[in-house]
This record gives sequence, structure tokens and C-alpha cells, in this order.
Amino acid sequence: MDFESWWNRGKLNLRRGNPKSGLEESQGILYALRSAMGGSPNQVPQAYRSRSPFLVSLKDGGNARLLKSIPIRLYTEPDVQWWIENMGLDYYTINAADQAALILQLRALGNMKAELITTTGKGFRPPGTRNPHSWTIVDEPELAQWIVKSLQPQ
Repeated sequence: MDFESWWNRGKLNLRRGNPKSGLEESQGILYALRSAMGGSPNQVPQAYRSRSPFLVSLKDGGNARLLKSIPIRLYTEPDVQWWIENMGLDYYTINAADQAALILQLRALGNMKAELITTTGKGFRPPGTRNPHSWTIVDEPELAQWIVKSLQPQ
């Protein structure tokens, strides 16, 4: 999670002001980050640098180096058309780009066990409501196999 990017996405969402876009969630995220970090990324950049697992704004990804030998798997379904039409969000306000950037950074650090799984046409909540942010994008048996394999000594 890139807390600086999360802050910027929240600010952008609030500036746009689309009522479908979860403005209350963005306000809550900004409040939580301000409380936890002691201010915004501009006010307390060191807090964001030290506490973010990953920062795209830093050449080496910041704390991403701590993940350079750990198997990492991220899932996303960046169905931007759905996000635009249903939530008033776009690539600038969802975290798919940050996820891809983290995987790219980890691979640059030598972590060939870093993977980004992108899906298409998944993400449904009961009783069939579309939501590509939902954990239903994960193939659970396949993920369980990956976890077991990742935990085995090499």
C-alpha cells in the first residue's frame, strides 16, 4: 500500500466531488491517514516514507525492499468502464496502478515470486451484484495451492 498515493487518490476524489464515488470513504481515509501519520504527505513526508510498505515516488520503492525475497501475489480487476459508470472513479482513483507498480518494483529488486493477477468479468457479490473490488475475483482453490507452495522450503 502506497499511503502517499492513497492520500492523493482521496484528495482527487473529493476535489472531483462525484456523489457516486464514495466521498465519505475518501474523507474517512484522509482523516485516518492524517491521524496516523500526523499530517499530509507534504507536511510529514518522512512519516509516509517510513510507514508505507511501498512508495512509487521513491526510486527504490521505499520499504518495498523489505519484500524483495517474500512471495507476493496481488489481485485486481481494473474494470475501468464499470468503475466510471457505477462509482465515478477511474485509473487515477483506484489502486490498480499502484499494485502493478509494486510488482514491477519487486521484480526490479530481484523478486521473481512477485505476481499481479488481473481478472476480467469476475467480482460479484450475492445476489449477483457486480463489484470488481470484491474478493470474488480470487480463485480460492488456486490461491490456497499457491500459499501452500510458497510456504514450502525451496
